[in-house]
Amino acid sequence: MPQYAVLIYTDDSAHALDASGEQLAEPNPHGDKLARSGALRAAFAFTPRRSSRVCT
Repeated sequence: MPQYAVLIYTDDSAHALDASGEQLAEPNPHGDKLARSGALRAAFAFTPRRSSRVCT
């Protein structure tokens, strides 16, 4: 079965460390359903864009 990596580049995330249950009420059930089906292998939130820096 093909596997894909989906990267979503955005300023804000519903999965911020201080996100409330109310804020997570919409995205979490969708992710849970995908995980139960086996379609979602892993999901990670990367460091916010404002924390990035150029390394030379």
